[in-house]
Amino acid sequence: MELSRVLELYQLLGFRRTPPCVGRKVNISEELYPLVEPDLHKTFFISPAGNVCFHGQCTYYCDTS
Repeated sequence: MELSRVLELYQLLGFRRTPPCVGRKVNISEELYPLVEPDLHKTFFISPAGNVCFHGQCTYYCDTS
């Protein structure tokens, strides 16, 4: 089945999903920052260019002990 037919079928069945191949821009300061856990708030910073950035936290896979 071609993609356009699949999307039409999704709409007919009431699935309001975005196809996985479609990307979208995320506003980190307005959409993401208010929802993150307090520990992750520590990883947010303002870059020298004035952008809001963050780095990940890896406690399970990156344990060095």
